[in-house]
Amino acid sequence: MNETNVIRVEWNGAWSYRPADEVNEINNAFWFQLLFFSGPLCLWVVVCIRSATGRERREERITSYLMDTGCHAAAYQAKYFRKSSMWLFRPNIILTRTTASLVIAIASIELFLFNAIANYLGEGSVNAFASLVIILQGVLFHFYTTAHKYRKNSDSDGTARGTGFMLLNSLVFCMAVGIFLCILAYLDAFSWKDKDKKSVLFLVGVILCNISLLGTFTVPLVAPPYTKPKNSKNSKTTLSLVLSGEYYTSLSVLDCIIVWISLAIFSSLEAYFISFVQTKHYAFPFVFLQMIPIYGFITNLLSCVTRPDRFETSTSLPHVYNMAIFSIFSVCITNFMLHVCAIPGVSTTCATRILHTAINTNVFVCGPVVLLIAMISLGLVNSTFAPNFIVDRSCIDDVKNRD
Repeated sequence: MNETNVIRVEWNGAWSYRPADEVNEINNAFWFQLLFFSGPLCLWVVVCIRSATGRERREERITSYLMDTGCHAAAYQAKYFRKSSMWLFRPNIILTRTTASLVIAIASIELFLFNAIANYLGEGSVNAFASLVIILQGVLFHFYTTAHKYRKNSDSDGTARGTGFMLLNSLVFCMAVGIFLCILAYLDAFSWKDKDKKSVLFLVGVILCNISLLGTFTVPLVAPPYTKPKNSKNSKTTLSLVLSGEYYTSLSVLDCIIVWISLAIFSSLEAYFISFVQTKHYAFPFVFLQMIPIYGFITNLLSCVTRPDRFETSTSLPHVYNMAIFSIFSVCITNFMLHVCAIPGVSTTCATRILHTAINTNVFVCGPVVLLIAMISLGLVNSTFAPNFIVDRSCIDDVKNRD
């Protein structure tokens, strides 16, 4: 079979990498998917135990102290982060637990679909179209959630009213439109593919998504949503994000730059190769995804070794945990790249490959992702509710001294 025929099979047929005609292999995939649901069950057990044993009582005392004494909010310690040399490290976007949980849910179901795509064949089998629909659903959920909570101020959910809200929510809507264009291109809804099965519509949709993502990172720089209300010595609204338990983590300006560059290069190159049916280059864009785990590992390592209290377990353990997460993330990207290298015709940057068998797919490709999602979920459960740049550190220290 020549290369042209292989390309046409990949484009016209269901996205399935190998002939899965052995009953034992299909059953192996099924048992993996059953095991997959043990993750949410374990998370539920952990949270129930923590809730029943009252391990969160100390956080309740901190919350009461903040409310009763009127301890002021630092609002990202403006004087420190507004220095010209520190603007790259200023908190730019706050990720709430709701948003982080949505990302984990999308990643989980995408993994479930990928496992089914890679292992099942036959009439009615799932294909990549389902993956695009799941992403579209997640983006629209985020859009509606933000729209329905427009009354909440910037301190509550990171979305400023007025111009800031209009800009951010319009960008999310544009991202949904971009994903919809990708769906139309995948289905060839208007028969725009030429005789070589090329279609630029998929690339246009991805570029629109990347522009929208860049806008969501840029708008907070123009109108920072994390500011302390004027003429307010005691602003409890600034603490609402902390008191509601919604805070998870923040992305600095530099974080946003690195994440966007990595995702934009990866998605644009992959969309270009798919749109113009350059099968041999499908694995190459995965190289640029490695920027995110490498950057995350280095920043956590530097934070761990440069802190004055680095020898305290309570201080260093979160950084070590994060470094482990980013290491596993890097392994996941590498294994997916090697999995793509096993597609007929893919050759660029492929020193080796992971063959498309049920065992390889379940253990080496999907296995590390399951571990990654589990660790991130536990991180959500155990992360601190009081970020330093929102609550003055002295307020928390006062409560510690009282305990």
